[in-house]
Amino acid sequence: MFLGQFTYHKYVFGACFLALVLLALSVGDSASAQGRGRPDAMLIIDSSKSMLGRIKGKRKISLTRNSVSRALGPFRPRLDLGVMFYGNRQSASCSDVQHMIRIGRIRKKRYMEIINGVAPKGRAAVAEALFQASEILKKKSQKSSIILITDGVNICRGDPCALAKTLQQKNAGLTVHVIGLRSKKTQMRPLRCLANRTGGKFIAVNGTKSLNQAVKDTFEIASSSTIPLPRSGPRRLAEQKNAREAEVAANEIIPEDNIRPEEI
Repeated sequence: MFLGQFTYHKYVFGACFLALVLLALSVGDSASAQGRGRPDAMLIIDSSKSMLGRIKGKRKISLTRNSVSRALGPFRPRLDLGVMFYGNRQSASCSDVQHMIRIGRIRKKRYMEIINGVAPKGRAAVAEALFQASEILKKKSQKSSIILITDGVNICRGDPCALAKTLQQKNAGLTVHVIGLRSKKTQMRPLRCLANRTGGKFIAVNGTKSLNQAVKDTFEIASSSTIPLPRSGPRRLAEQKNAREAEVAANEIIPEDNIRPEEI
């Protein structure tokens, strides 16, 4: 009789222990999936010559760098971010677009080394940059965002407002947010239309404080979408995590031999 009771309690204890293990694995799977489900965004920074102009005594490009730097740290665990520039290499080209940081986990120090090393030089190839960013984000097959910071001056051929329809036809999950550094309303009208047509925000700024808030707000919106991921066992999750970390380490920053010396 004693042996029977011992065997019964042993089985009860084993069943409870197994249930607790399965519950812990389930919670771990869910947390891991949520942690890896960061939305994708491409930050496009206007690096045309007009960004050397000043707002309240400070260069527009310097204000932009500082605001982006403030936002990168807090959003590192919530957003996978790439960075693209236009107008930074050629003085008169409307196809001068450079994708310098691939979409991936934010590394603030390295990101800012590259962003701070880009100097305004040429024209504003806005439409070309938007199209290239859309093509990159389309391959991700999930909801994604473009955040464009520009002063809207010296824009090349191509109507951003008309482009909005094309972008959404190619990538239905794409939203474009535009931060407009102080400029004439007529110059910003096509960019405001672009944001509105893609369901994004257009934010006009006129100084340091409003720019800081605008960058923070657009990053917040871009990072607010949660990407549903399939649940899987702990071994598979570990393999996916290791593969993702290896990919990020290898691909987060575009190889430096693709970057001109003066751009580093």
